Amino acid sequence: MRAREPDRAGFVTRDDVHCYYEAFGDGEHALVFLTDILVTGRMWKAQVGYLARHFTVVVVDPRGNGRSDKPTDEAAYADTEMVADVVAVLDVLGIDRAVAVGLCESSYYALVLAATQPDRIEAVVAIGSSVLDGTPRPDRGTDVYDDLASCWYAPDTGQQGWAMLNREIWLHDWPRWPQFFFGQIVNDPHSTKIVEDLTAWACESTGAAQVAAAERDDYTVNTPDEMVQVLAPLRCPVLFIHGTLDLCQSFARGAHLARMFGGELLALGGAGHVPTGRDPVAVNHAIADFVARVHDGSAVPRRGGPSPVRAHLNTRRDPAPPLAQGRRLGRGTAYGEGVPQAVLLPAAGADADAWAAQLPGVARHLPLLVLDTGVDRVAEVRAALEAAGIRDCVVFAPPGAGRIASALAADRARVAGVVLVDAHRALADQPGLLEFFVQRLPRDRCAASVVRALGDAVAADVAGRAVLVRVVDTRSARTGRADAVVTVEGGTAPGRPPASRRRKRPRVLYLSSPIGLGHVRRDLAIADALRRQRPGLQVDWLTQSPVTDFLERAGERVHPASAWLASESGHIDAEAGEHDLHAFRAIRRMDEILVNNFHVFDDLVSEREYDAWLGDEAWDLDHFLHENPRRKRAPFVWLTDFVGWIPMPDGGEREAALTADYNAEMLEHVTRYPDLRDLSLFVGDPDDVVARDFGPGLPGIREWTQQHFRFCGYVMGERLSPDERAGWRTRFGYAADQLVCVASVGGSGVGEALLHRIVDAYETCRSRLPSLRLELVTGPRIDPGTFTVPAGVTVHGFLPDLDRRHAVCDIALVQGGLSTTMELTAAGRPFLYFPLGHHFEQQVHVRHRLERHRAGRAMDYATATAETIADALVGELSRPVDYLPVPADGAERAARLVAGIL
Repeated sequence: MRAREPDRAGFVTRDDVHCYYEAFGDGEHALVFLTDILVTGRMWKAQVGYLARHFTVVVVDPRGNGRSDKPTDEAAYADTEMVADVVAVLDVLGIDRAVAVGLCESSYYALVLAATQPDRIEAVVAIGSSVLDGTPRPDRGTDVYDDLASCWYAPDTGQQGWAMLNREIWLHDWPRWPQFFFGQIVNDPHSTKIVEDLTAWACESTGAAQVAAAERDDYTVNTPDEMVQVLAPLRCPVLFIHGTLDLCQSFARGAHLARMFGGELLALGGAGHVPTGRDPVAVNHAIADFVARVHDGSAVPRRGGPSPVRAHLNTRRDPAPPLAQGRRLGRGTAYGEGVPQAVLLPAAGADADAWAAQLPGVARHLPLLVLDTGVDRVAEVRAALEAAGIRDCVVFAPPGAGRIASALAADRARVAGVVLVDAHRALADQPGLLEFFVQRLPRDRCAASVVRALGDAVAADVAGRAVLVRVVDTRSARTGRADAVVTVEGGTAPGRPPASRRRKRPRVLYLSSPIGLGHVRRDLAIADALRRQRPGLQVDWLTQSPVTDFLERAGERVHPASAWLASESGHIDAEAGEHDLHAFRAIRRMDEILVNNFHVFDDLVSEREYDAWLGDEAWDLDHFLHENPRRKRAPFVWLTDFVGWIPMPDGGEREAALTADYNAEMLEHVTRYPDLRDLSLFVGDPDDVVARDFGPGLPGIREWTQQHFRFCGYVMGERLSPDERAGWRTRFGYAADQLVCVASVGGSGVGEALLHRIVDAYETCRSRLPSLRLELVTGPRIDPGTFTVPAGVTVHGFLPDLDRRHAVCDIALVQGGLSTTMELTAAGRPFLYFPLGHHFEQQVHVRHRLERHRAGRAMDYATATAETIADALVGELSRPVDYLPVPADGAERAARLVAGIL
């Protein structure tokens, strides 16, 4: 399911070629997203939902892929044709002016579009730009590109790797190439889903179309000189976004283009070629901010002066290991093997500790020389470099060392680049600041390659000087001479967020998972307990249907921003089969919905301050806060009733590897930012956690959870006492001599098949149990009218008092969800539960907890017949109830822990 469906869609036709487009939103200003032939417009799925709330967003499937036609004529893929298709789409939609956005080759189309249609394109965002500017491509460890023609026209002999850049392979077995190519180019950690998506979109094309596009010979730009000529008319603002570890298009290329066209450069530290998928929050905010500045007139092309650069520091940076024992080397201490390639000048005063904190990050990439305190004259530094045999190094100068930094930049024989840090705040907040400038691709042998990319290294070399980069805290800071001026964003969080201002009535924002109704029942119990403990507390809810309906009936405050959330429960319903829901795959395929919903949350808390955020399995919030820790503005409480993605047996090695990768990413998040979750609450007890491993080489789930979570016991709403049971049975119309069976499947739409099977089994069950009365509860997402039932069966839709019916029934037939089964366990009711197929939580986590409580009987839906269901009913009714007690104070315990951080 998509995060947002298009408001308009259709085709434009040019020269008998039909090109598909989609349009979203109706904002005053428009963005048009271009795509090159290798993938489809779905490549922008992580951008559409957020940006379409603020702008009109247009996405085009390129000719040759997706829903567009796939001609095999080479001339059909000329760059002029690709650009003309976009103009035709704008015409059809009646859009006079737009900001063009492209990635890789489509960023070139966007630039050509702006240069040739200046009245239609008011600005460009170029991401990972593929433009023929003369910048060498990154070293990919292959010599294929040295003789591309011989590789392209070679016969298909089963060659592998980069040798699959081959005409015959593409024509007869096209998927082989994208499967390999994207697996190499997407080098960001934990990016398996991005690789799968890109490969799938590439496979919507054909080998014949791809060969035709590759062999086109009427491209407007074939040399760097032609590129300069074609793009010379470009006058609009341009934002270049480029990852420093881009293996497809070198970071130096993006920086060079930004200098050429007076554009802004957003340098994504540690990022690869597809930040739209791997770093969507940073990219989306960058696009939205840029477009806003285009329209308020503050984004203008630079005319001379240092290149403006925003360095978005790597948020996935793990803490560097402590420095190993250094060795004395002249008037400094050297770390690492070999001749030092980085040199740190000494810092003094208030910056000394923050400067020292930078050393481990630099030392894990380069051998490093740290000069002694007192070595603060140009001649002394040069003598130290001479004595150590240092050449082509990168020099880092602390605040106040501007004079010596400028002097060293004049010594090109020994110094390739100089970074002068005139940013006290960034230096103090970011232990990975200097590491940004030395982290580079594995085969990049130049220690100063990032620094030299930021300035015009060719011009500097000709002038016999090094590139000088200044880091400042604000763009308005005075900089003096420099080739580039860098401001800093992203990176690690600065500890706890600023304290909220005191309010007479504190407020919290509660995110309750909308997948079923079990979460909201416990969340409401915790919220009620919190309000008892903190009178006057205001609780706002950010959630979706069916949870919103439940909360509104309870008189709770549902924030209006909830209407912008993309439907997680709808996605789960769409992913389900007949009593089968591959939960891990469903969550994994919910990626664009999670991005959209995080942005809704982020916009809300940007405008309204809260004293705490509570997220009950709010996967979007937890994941994207760890990926963007500086967006944390309040204490954050994370609640869950399971820990660890578990592979299903029939998923094989592939699924085992994927779940381990997702688990590893979560473990890294918590290790990297141990204080980002101010409180992690496990809804249950330590023994309720499964005794398994997160994956090969990863810790045990139970042991790790005990180290990182607090346990509040199971949480549920108000329970009936045994004395109240008879009265409620009477209220529900249950006769004393009736054997009441409640069949329910929670708040999702996944359980319809199970309910039908239970109805089909009713007569057989009643033949064994003559007084059997069946109460069939479809819940909020299944239409009760789809059931035709015999006498003795009553069909209900949503029942807000379902928990009480469970508490007074004689036996229940339910799905394998935790909330319903634990309600029945706490009430001491016999029950049969049918875990959804491939649902790792129900099949593993919930089953483990129920077995620990000696509660219920697990049934296999695939083999369940009327006879086996009847046999199990009779057997469970005859089995003494000897369940492990479920303490009733879980909500109060959870509330006390939450209140402690308010």
